[in-house]
Amino acid sequence: MADMFSTRAKSWDSYRQVSMAFALVDKIKEENLIDKYTDVIEIGCGTGLVGLEFANTAHHITMVDTSEGMLQELRKKMKDKCCENISIVHGDISQVHTIASVIIVFMTLHHIEDIDQFVVEVKSRLSDGGTIVIGDLYTEDGSFHPNFKVPHNGFSEDELTSVFQRQGFKDTTIEPLTTIEREDKKYKLFILRSTK
Repeated sequence: MADMFSTRAKSWDSYRQVSMAFALVDKIKEENLIDKYTDVIEIGCGTGLVGLEFANTAHHITMVDTSEGMLQELRKKMKDKCCENISIVHGDISQVHTIASVIIVFMTLHHIEDIDQFVVEVKSRLSDGGTIVIGDLYTEDGSFHPNFKVPHNGFSEDELTSVFQRQGFKDTTIEPLTTIEREDKKYKLFILRSTK
């Protein structure tokens, strides 16, 4: 899967990808979730469309991705900015050895097989009272990824609320984030927030 993303990395920042990412960025900014004291981890950061928007706001950002191609594109962008407060981890959440008060997961969750285990890993890297923010697909018919199979064709609100409840999170909220159109089909994205 990581190799597939590496081959697509150079052309990743399409209008659609950018507009989806900025919908999440705008929501996080509206809610003032990140300030100069906030340590952030972004899982599945890709080319940095979300995380780099907080480079001048956050105390520190750890950007994590399994695709070296995506991280190469991220490094190119970082050369154009002052990013001394950003660390890059090539791998998944198991390779992250830091604690954050905000963890961001954008359009990555549907690629993860074991959601419960992932949430356990997230919880161990969140400070007490910390927040996870997820942007991803509502349940769809599988056509969002027509050329390959992913573990999850989106999620229902009940499904994710149950997962976070099982893992001891609180104040889980899920609401519509944006709608994107691809090949005459519309796909709805949600934003989830939950507190450790």
